[in-house]
Amino acid sequence: MKLQSDRATIEPDAQALANRRRSCETDIRILDEILTLKFDQIDGPGALHQLGEFQARRTSILAPDSEATTAKAAYESAKKQTEDLRSDFLAIERRLAVLGGDIARAERELGECLARQGNPLTQEESDLAKLRLGTPDTISETSLDRTEREVFKSIDHRIEKRTENLRNLEKRLVSLMEKARVLNEGAYADVGADLDSIPAYLEELKILVEESLPEKEKRFLEYLNRSSDQGVTQLLAHIDQEVSEIEERITDLNHTLAKVDFRQNHYLQLHLKRLDDLAIRDLERARRHLRDAVLKEDEGRSHFRALQEIVKILREAGNNRHLVGSRALLDPRYRIEFQVVEVDRETGRASSGRSGSQSGSGGEKELMSSHILTASLSYALCPTGESRPLYGTIILDEAFS
Repeated sequence: MKLQSDRATIEPDAQALANRRRSCETDIRILDEILTLKFDQIDGPGALHQLGEFQARRTSILAPDSEATTAKAAYESAKKQTEDLRSDFLAIERRLAVLGGDIARAERELGECLARQGNPLTQEESDLAKLRLGTPDTISETSLDRTEREVFKSIDHRIEKRTENLRNLEKRLVSLMEKARVLNEGAYADVGADLDSIPAYLEELKILVEESLPEKEKRFLEYLNRSSDQGVTQLLAHIDQEVSEIEERITDLNHTLAKVDFRQNHYLQLHLKRLDDLAIRDLERARRHLRDAVLKEDEGRSHFRALQEIVKILREAGNNRHLVGSRALLDPRYRIEFQVVEVDRETGRASSGRSGSQSGSGGEKELMSSHILTASLSYALCPTGESRPLYGTIILDEAFS
């Protein structure tokens, strides 16, 4: 194996040396002929004459208008045309092979389509398919398979959706029949709540319609719209009226406070601020929703849902009276906030308001409370239309503090 490998390595070098040897032998032979050549044996004029003839002949052959040049150009043109024709021929052969495959595939697919088509659609069925399925008016042969898949996918999706809707409708229908049995036990005592019992429910519905149920329903909706809005309006108006009365009483109380100095040349005033609690805003929003729902023509469903929301808000407020929002919703006293300010009688400048346990010593706040309570009792004991109370002296013992 090693000898074979060495031989394979040496053979190229040996071949190159042999070629070099032959070239050297040729050079030696030429040199020998030159060495044996004598100068007087050379025919210089003849060689020059022969060279001139060769050059003239060469020039004649290479001339643009010579037969050789013309023949060469014709040969080159014919050669190029032959190559072009051969290239076109090969391209046509390849195209024929491709077309043959396309024809075979088209014939196979046509046979499959005809077998899958079955009985062709009537004109009415074809028009209905275009209307319901949205198929294009013209379909190319290349997009036929893709269009078919898209149409089948769309049909399957619609079937699933309609089937789901049908199941939901069946469930809802059964639920409504069960509710109807509860509301009208006499009519449906011997009737079940399944799909087979639908004719019995339709018969009962026909009886209700013939008894002018729509007119009764219309009158009920009118009563519902009128009474619900009036009830909510009266409730809120009553609370607002009580808040306004409190504001009027505080205004009268401030007149009484202004008559007596709390400190020298200073008197107290009560400032009121209406609170905008979240529960109040929710009730106002539900009330606006109720007014909008009255205008919707959906047999009172939106109106009833809006009314339910208001009842829910009021019920939660009634059941949770300890919450600040609930008290602000139902009790006018919790819709306002009091602040005590001290007013300079000469300049009319008021101090910053105080409320609750804000700044100030305990004794100072106790004096303010006693002063305001005394003015309140004076106002409460003053008869209507009079400027002075029935009793001029009010005593507060230490138990008040």
